[in-house]
Amino acid sequence: MNRVGIYIHIPFCTTRCRYCDFYKVGYTYAREKDFVQAVEKELVCRSCEVQEYIVDSIYIGGGTPSLLSFESLDRILNVVNRCYSINLDDIEISIETNPVDLNRERINFYKFLGINRVSVGVQSFSECELKVLGRRENVANIMRVLEMLLDSEFTVNADFIIGIPGQKKNSIFSTLEVVKKLSPDHLSFYMLEIHKNTEFELLYRDKKLFFPTDEELAENYLLVSEFLESIGYEHYEISNFSKNGKRCRHNLKYWHFLPWLGFGPSAFSYFKEKYFYHPRSLSEYSQNPLAVKKSFPIGKKERTIMKLRTKEGIPVSEVALPWEKVSLLEESGYLTANDRIALTPAGWLLFNELLVYLDLI
Repeated sequence: MNRVGIYIHIPFCTTRCRYCDFYKVGYTYAREKDFVQAVEKELVCRSCEVQEYIVDSIYIGGGTPSLLSFESLDRILNVVNRCYSINLDDIEISIETNPVDLNRERINFYKFLGINRVSVGVQSFSECELKVLGRRENVANIMRVLEMLLDSEFTVNADFIIGIPGQKKNSIFSTLEVVKKLSPDHLSFYMLEIHKNTEFELLYRDKKLFFPTDEELAENYLLVSEFLESIGYEHYEISNFSKNGKRCRHNLKYWHFLPWLGFGPSAFSYFKEKYFYHPRSLSEYSQNPLAVKKSFPIGKKERTIMKLRTKEGIPVSEVALPWEKVSLLEESGYLTANDRIALTPAGWLLFNELLVYLDLI
């Protein structure tokens, strides 16, 4: 039977982090109520599209999904269980969380609902860096929450950021030492990007914060990769590391162009060889949850770009690249080219530049 994933975008946040450009709105109970009704309607109506599929991953992202009430989360997952084919013995159900929202009661409820993978927005184990990012957290509580989740036998992912203003090599190393001690199943280390219409864009433009240099970013990224691989993590995608057998099943769909349906405002879907997405507006979505903003097919270049994000890369037979350039990059240590073309961590570090060099963008 064909497999499909489900992504549900929860758009609520209580604060806006200084670096974030994801679609979000302030939380109110009235907004949550309208949103849940719209998601339920969309889930029911679109279930007919995948009658020949079995759902093997559900990813609840945001925004801040851990803000949702128990009742709302229960209702959403009940609709999925009722309307879609699911093998409860072989499904990954993930939810993104902020540590400040998690306590023993909420963690137990997630377990009761069948959620088996929890992603925690850590970002850093430095109090100073958390403050710079505009996070609501403190290090002691983050560590307490991670320990509770690991003790409760969830698969646990922890998100971090490389490139925080003021971040130095010793800070990265301190964070890695805490990671080694706690030993989560999966880790994501994202390079900070300066997005339009964020507070960091203004601070960067006005030079009111000192962001790491390109050389410092490169050194810290390679430090993270080498350290984590030395303690048993697999660097399997540009920003992602996992213990054996703990890769994120749902995210693999994005990189390998496996089908998924996205629900909620701004959510993307990939189904029947096309991308499509909802408007970035909760009010529009609540009025018509079946509206699609745009759909477009995926070409060979797009597939190549996404597959080059992964450790496995892409089979030589699937690409037409300028081979003289490929050979030069292989000699320089940026990729390997045998039966597959795969970037090394040094190549991932220059991902966008290499895509231009290889005429992919």
